[in-house]
Amino acid sequence: HIRSVSILLPVRIAGAWGSRILSEKIKNILKAKVHLEELRYLLVLLQDLKIDSIESELSDLEIINKHLKKYLARVRNGKTRKLN
Repeated sequence: HIRSVSILLPVRIAGAWGSRILSEKIKNILKAKVHLEELRYLLVLLQDLKIDSIESELSDLEIINKHLKKYLARVRNGKTRKLN
């Protein structure tokens, strides 16, 4: 399950980046955030079960989350790049 969620995260980000329709961009960013939170949950579960140490992965997810928040704010404010 971790593999499928980790594959969907960049797919949603790419979908947001490539979309020209504002509502589609926002929808894909929000879905990416859902996949990010699901991945975070699964990694914490692995750590709680003492299967693996995931500190660096959680740190990476925090960075991705910050970038998604910034991108979502830019999309909502209409400050994204325009495709001709």
